[in-house]
Amino acid sequence: MIGHVPPHRWADALAGTLVAAERDAIERHAARCLRCQKARERVKRATGSFGAIGAQAAPELPWD
Repeated sequence: MIGHVPPHRWADALAGTLVAAERDAIERHAARCLRCQKARERVKRATGSFGAIGAQAAPELPWD
């Protein structure tokens, strides 16, 4: 792996859409990179809130 892990790759990893080798590679990188650890946690928190947002009723919008 070259450079830091982009947030969308963390989202893919959390969604289970990465192949095991790539997921393992970014996890190894994060094990020694504080910046990527923080990015992974931010994406994890954001992804966790999607369920709560999706469960809310849609807002009623008045149309003129």
